[in-house]
Amino acid sequence: MNVIQNQLKVVTYDNNTLLPISPKPDPSVAQKPLHFYGLSGRYPYPHSNDDFEQVRRLYRDVLSTADRNNLIDNICYSLSACRPEIQQNMLKIFYMVDQDYGARVEKGLGSAQGGSMMEKLAKKVGLSADKSHTTIGTTPEMDLSI
Repeated sequence: MNVIQNQLKVVTYDNNTLLPISPKPDPSVAQKPLHFYGLSGRYPYPHSNDDFEQVRRLYRDVLSTADRNNLIDNICYSLSACRPEIQQNMLKIFYMVDQDYGARVEKGLGSAQGGSMMEKLAKKVGLSADKSHTTIGTTPEMDLSI
């Protein structure tokens, strides 16, 4: 993966956070069915696993406690250098894998940066990060950058 020149800012993948326009699949170039003794084509895989099942089982069942700690440390170290919106997108994915996984990464990012992302955002807009009592404060501008 080339991250230095970023392909001259040409978006080459979907779900891009760097540019507003992402390439989308073109149905006109989809693979057409082939004729054998019947029709052939692409079909959804009927397995019940979701997109996160393998990594969920790896995290929960395969990795030892020390391995999980090292994984979280490595992720937090690398992710702490990213922009806040990228960190938030990644946290959503980690939480979809496993609640403990997401919470530990969020805690690690918070301790690496002096408070959790939610605490920083709440402080920025004059709200309490504690869900039991949300108070609205006055802020001259609503810049949500952290």
